[in-house]
Amino acid sequence: MEFVDVESYYLVALISGFLGGLSHCSFMCGPIITSFVVEKHQPKYSIYLAQFFYHSGRIFTYSMIGFLMGYGGFFVSNLGLIIGIKNTIMILVGIYLILKGLEMVGLIKHLNLSFETIGNTTKLFSNMILFLRDMSSSWKYFLYGLILGFLPCGLSYTAFIASSGLNDPFKGFLFMFLFGLANVPALFFVVSFSYRVVQTTRSILYYLTAIVFIVSGIYFIYSQVHRFF
Repeated sequence: MEFVDVESYYLVALISGFLGGLSHCSFMCGPIITSFVVEKHQPKYSIYLAQFFYHSGRIFTYSMIGFLMGYGGFFVSNLGLIIGIKNTIMILVGIYLILKGLEMVGLIKHLNLSFETIGNTTKLFSNMILFLRDMSSSWKYFLYGLILGFLPCGLSYTAFIASSGLNDPFKGFLFMFLFGLANVPALFFVVSFSYRVVQTTRSILYYLTAIVFIVSGIYFIYSQVHRFF
């Protein structure tokens, strides 16, 4: 029995991924990606190829995390059914999305929802990246994406948590695949063409992303609560 409109969930993945890519990823990750895939005296076609490999690795990491989160949601949801509370994780995900959206627009103070710093994670990833720099194969860009897909990021971690609400590992996989795929246009544009062009529209897009989170959170909570009445 489905407790959530799966098609609406996938639509949220695409919209939040696309808007988040324009308002957040292009500014936070764009310069990082550029430093990895753009090298001196590099033909333009090789920049495109490097980005293809990088995003393939990143999306693969996102998708596998979505698979695991969906599996975890499935376990929690079934436990909820046993104790008589239907799909509690869906309600918790909805609350989280609302709080995250309110935080993004500045209506509530920072509540440590972004997971921006986690121990020595960044140092560990830095050491891995330094090791890969000496590789001559184009597959190093795939490995870059594979590794950097784990980097602490408020937007992607919000999506990871949201994917658990699907209560299904394969649906969680597809949710994060679509989210990661929707990030690509903005990141590709920033790395390949211009960083400044999208800078003026950042705040507007950031607020639109927050609105998507808030509306989605309200919908997800409503879709569960109304079943009790």
